[in-house]
Amino acid sequence: MLSRDVTAQTMEAMQFSQVGKPLAFVEKPLPVPVDGEILIEVAACGVCRTDLHIIDGDIEDCLPIVPGHEVVGRVVGKGEKVKIACR
Repeated sequence: MLSRDVTAQTMEAMQFSQVGKPLAFVEKPLPVPVDGEILIEVAACGVCRTDLHIIDGDIEDCLPIVPGHEVVGRVVGKGEKVKIACR
């Protein structure tokens, strides 16, 4: 059994919606992992240069977005076909 109750219906995130505006706190539906996916409880998250290009308005047509894909966290849920090798 994984360590977190994944029956919660929402997650908290910082969302970027408009160039020139700050990130905004939002609650979003909690994703349910399907085959081949995992759910990570994020402890820390970094942003990359591509995220900064989006925030600067250099890359368009992808808003709103929750920036950051360089995460540190714990696996708290998994799809049916995911095997966890070590804990």
